[in-house]
Amino acid sequence: MIIMVNFLKQDIENLWGFLKAVYGTAAIVVGLDKFTFFLADWTAYVSPLVLAIIPLSAQTIIGIVGVIEIAAGIIIFSYWTKLGAYIVSAWVAVVALNLVMVGVYDIAIRDLLIAAGAFSLAKLTVIREESVKEFLRPMEGMRPAMRMKPIV
Repeated sequence: MIIMVNFLKQDIENLWGFLKAVYGTAAIVVGLDKFTFFLADWTAYVSPLVLAIIPLSAQTIIGIVGVIEIAAGIIIFSYWTKLGAYIVSAWVAVVALNLVMVGVYDIAIRDLLIAAGAFSLAKLTVIREESVKEFLRPMEGMRPAMRMKPIV
């Protein structure tokens, strides 16, 4: 049983690290591309409704979007992975809604799947944090010199 739990914990760590790397890197790379337009002409994806509501050019809106995406990626790589993953999840869901307004349904569906993956990273971070708390609970009454600190 202990061996199985250790394998499960290792699987959680591996999956968590992989998702953290993928979503952190992707958010930063796509955010940076909002300024280089190497991957796409992002201004083409801004809904006319958004342009009517927000008194800024499509280029300026895309620049703001890029800054938000870069910040979210950095947060994912930081101590606050869960917060960053929730931001990416919500942000990409909003982007999907914008894409529906533009009529780009195939990319909107893809973005909803990306949002679901980012949400999964946030939930996996919660599971991982609870696992660390469970590990530390038996040590609560011990003297500091006797405690072993987990590698996190």
